[in-house]
Amino acid sequence: MKQPYGVGITRKLFSKTAADLGFVTNNDVALAVSGDYLVLCRRLSSGSNYRVYNRFTGAYLRDMYYPFGAQISFQIAEDSKGKILATSWAPKNAKFIMYKYNSPMDATPVKLLEWTNNNPANTTLDGGVGRRVNVYGDLNGDAVIMATVGQSTTILRWRIAGGVLTNPNPEILTYQSITGAAHLGFYAEAQPVSTAANANYFINYQFEVGYVNGATQTRLMGFAADNQIYGTYHMPTNYTTFNNANYLAILKYTSASGNSAARLSLFDVTNTSLISTVYTSPVYPSFNVYVSPDELKGDTNTNGTGDVAIGFTENGERMQIYTLLTNAGIMAHEFTNYAK
Repeated sequence: MKQPYGVGITRKLFSKTAADLGFVTNNDVALAVSGDYLVLCRRLSSGSNYRVYNRFTGAYLRDMYYPFGAQISFQIAEDSKGKILATSWAPKNAKFIMYKYNSPMDATPVKLLEWTNNNPANTTLDGGVGRRVNVYGDLNGDAVIMATVGQSTTILRWRIAGGVLTNPNPEILTYQSITGAAHLGFYAEAQPVSTAANANYFINYQFEVGYVNGATQTRLMGFAADNQIYGTYHMPTNYTTFNNANYLAILKYTSASGNSAARLSLFDVTNTSLISTVYTSPVYPSFNVYVSPDELKGDTNTNGTGDVAIGFTENGERMQIYTLLTNAGIMAHEFTNYAK
């Protein structure tokens, strides 16, 4: 029987180890879903490599065209319609470039942006752009793209309207509610939740998972600071809507050191007042609706990298969530709208 709201019956589709997938130590860092395919971003010493897999079996199929030459890519992501956003890594004064693919078989992706990282916020430390990039919406319609700037409190925002980039130069945002450190670190994510001009967003970095006002850049509310909720570390983030509920998926690291083990954790954030729910609250299970029983486990993950990607069946009755842990592997889970 179908239920009117939220996830129902859940199952694990597959789990593939680093050895199964031929991972290169520390280099397999991002995922995207498109159609029946899962694309893995593998950064290399010169350029990167996009590897395409069957997303229901985990079988390797082919490589996707790589447009950046010798420039490294850390990040790929899917939009709401299954198109792929691929971006370059841009240290200070390098070019930050975005391409849009209609599918992993697209050999002529469209360049959306070429912007020189001129360090617009005068970041004194790393200042690189492109380690983590998040998108919400339809790249052929309306979308918001956000990228954090390394070792700063700066977030860059681009908007797409009617399939056209509206601002070749990014909006420069400064997160006002930083906690636990002076900056967001090298790896942080800002995940928009709408295509509005000042869309609210979730911010995820070492010391916080927070829900942020997109106009003022101040935290509206945040996850309770508890390792039982978000692990010893947390970073990859994805946001989606399924069966009338809004979900935030994160990778919850569970190893005491080395970032070498993690589980998928899925949160129902439809009612944003529940975001700060404590672990001991009787309503906590209605907030943290799923934690994968199995862990991804591998060798020491020096950079703490991984990713979360989300896809759907054509009829929208099933949602698949893919979790990547660098040096460990990929795990896939399926969620349905059928009552347990």
